[in-house]
Amino acid sequence: MIIDTIANASKYYSIHPSFQKAFEYVKNNNLENTNDGTLDMPENLRAFVTTAQGTTAEDSLTKFECHDLNIDIQYCIKGIE
Repeated sequence: MIIDTIANASKYYSIHPSFQKAFEYVKNNNLENTNDGTLDMPENLRAFVTTAQGTTAEDSLTKFECHDLNIDIQYCIKGIE
């Protein structure tokens, strides 16, 4: 897991070929007023937008999360994570 700010996104472009497109989409689009749901993005990327309360660190440790086919980039648009 990498925890950083969107300002440093270019450091991670080389990790996956789709990272640059994903981070540029986040940086270049105003997502603050986006409705909950799925956004189709360039290059077969998808964004899942939710305004729901996040889980606590303790709750997240109770469930194993595996990414065999997909990679998460989680971006907090407003509030705190």
